[in-house]
Amino acid sequence: MLASSGATSAGISFYLVVVVVLAAGVWKVFTKAGRPGWAAIVPVYNVYVLLQIAERPAWWLLFYVLSIFTFFVPPVSLGIALVLGVIVGIDIARRFGRGGAFGVGLGLLPFIFYPILGFGSARYQGEGGTGDPGGGGFCAHCGTPLTPGDAFCANCGASTTPA
Repeated sequence: MLASSGATSAGISFYLVVVVVLAAGVWKVFTKAGRPGWAAIVPVYNVYVLLQIAERPAWWLLFYVLSIFTFFVPPVSLGIALVLGVIVGIDIARRFGRGGAFGVGLGLLPFIFYPILGFGSARYQGEGGTGDPGGGGFCAHCGTPLTPGDAFCANCGASTTPA
């Protein structure tokens, strides 16, 4: 028996809400880490940027591609995706001062944990703690580049000193 169109519409609507919430959370994580937020919605490039934030080598992108090519062997594809998601999630969590359990959450339930990380108070601490090893860093709230010595972000007015 076919599902009613109302149930189908509700399922699609729920799925779209989850995707938008996840994309918004990853966008905020990217900007906190000094990367362009729009990269969160560009397929494959978003994984590359995530690997940069996690400080993993770029060749790890091949593992993600492998999980796509093994799509027709679900246990293998799912296994690769879960292991990579958890490892990268733990690295991302640590770059934001969070623990390993939060990283496992990023890997297994990204649609919940990335928005928490992105919209929460966590600050990016990777690459020397500023988001930019050679300059003034980036605003943890909006991602605007900062000049060394700035006490407040010129874009959003947030304090640039750690709390």
